[in-house]
Amino acid sequence: MAANRFWRLMKSTPVRRAALSMAVLRALGGIGAAALWERVLRPRGSPAAETVFALMTAVFFGLAWVAYLKLDGMKGPRVIVKKPPPKRRTGDMADYLEEDANPAARPLTPDEKTAARLAANLAVSILFFLLSLCLAGRK
Repeated sequence: MAANRFWRLMKSTPVRRAALSMAVLRALGGIGAAALWERVLRPRGSPAAETVFALMTAVFFGLAWVAYLKLDGMKGPRVIVKKPPPKRRTGDMADYLEEDANPAARPLTPDEKTAARLAANLAVSILFFLLSLCLAGRK
């Protein structure tokens, strides 16, 4: 059920754009974290970069699994956030825009955001899996 819904949602261009931008940012962040681990933070005798990439593969695959479950209808625990009191209204200012110039620039629905997260996390986990395999064969 969720797989059909995912593919139906991925047909829209805004969802694909959002997934691509999420995947690029997550991949850059993960590669940066691995480089930081390899060059600065790694103590002597600790795992090398291929192990870090394998760990990131597991993390991003787990995030993709959570996104898949959310797309399938799972709901997480509710967190109560105390809202600050509303600001005092100082005047009435109206913005008279009739239509958006770009109808594709509409905000994504929660299901579309979840599908984009799922696609981005899967793409990044596959990328890190391939990187860990390439780096492991380097020795």
